[in-house]
Amino acid sequence: MILFPAACAVNNMRYLVTQVLISLLVFNGAALYARDGFRERQRDFILSLFNEGRYFDSIAEARKYMAFSGSRNGELDYFIAANYFLGGQYIWTIDHIMSRKDRLPDYREQILLSQSFMRLHDWGQSIAAVAAADITGVDSAYRYDVLLRQTEAYLYNDDFSEALDMLLRQKDLFGGKREFLSLVGDLEEYRKLHYRSGMAAGILSALLPGAGQMYAGRYTDGILSLLGVAATLFGGLYLYSRNEKGPAFSLFFFSGLFYGGTIYGAHNSCRTYNRTLNENFRKGILSEHVPAFDPMRYVDRNAMFR
Repeated sequence: MILFPAACAVNNMRYLVTQVLISLLVFNGAALYARDGFRERQRDFILSLFNEGRYFDSIAEARKYMAFSGSRNGELDYFIAANYFLGGQYIWTIDHIMSRKDRLPDYREQILLSQSFMRLHDWGQSIAAVAAADITGVDSAYRYDVLLRQTEAYLYNDDFSEALDMLLRQKDLFGGKREFLSLVGDLEEYRKLHYRSGMAAGILSALLPGAGQMYAGRYTDGILSLLGVAATLFGGLYLYSRNEKGPAFSLFFFSGLFYGGTIYGAHNSCRTYNRTLNENFRKGILSEHVPAFDPMRYVDRNAMFR
């Protein structure tokens, strides 16, 4: 009981010392911020770090600038998120954008979220993030770019039909734009893609081993599958005719194994064929119509340091 007042006094003293130190730091920070030329020097330093590809150093100095200015500048906040993205830290990019509780992400941040999810191979989240962007509310200089990013997200999900439907819903807004009409025309070609049926391939290989692989365009695999099944089957029959039942049944076993494998392989061959077909179609659309993503395209560098 005697020590309790003393302990309280020590705690109060520690609290006072802490408050004094914080006040000194804030005062020194404010003085530094107010010093002539600080903002210009810090701005040039941040941009030089960025231009050198030192993204995490750029983030640290940008945060320092924000701390001294006493506000969370929206442009500078997006710049930090873009640096995380360019540094390959896609989860941190997402966390940084979603950490803001005072407002919802704007269209730039929605695109950045989509691109981050895309690089994490989370196609569903990528579509959801960019589909939330209201094109009509975007500055006219960036509307078509937002549309391209929405299209890109659908393409990476191999959802060509939904991508086309989404574009056609924006026809009133972009119908007079030559690039838009060209994109729509090329995307409509997806209807001419000839996919292979995994079920049909399996049935073909069940009827004739290797036929399913040939149906999927894998002719060498089909011939090898046929030879494998035929060789073990006829080898087993030959040994059985010579009353060598043990080796004959072993070959029959492997023949059955190869036979089942060729049916399964035919189904997988179709999946590979269809995936390659989608990938080639997607690459053609992207290379022709969708430029590489640059998060700094949306940054107003003058507004960053106001």
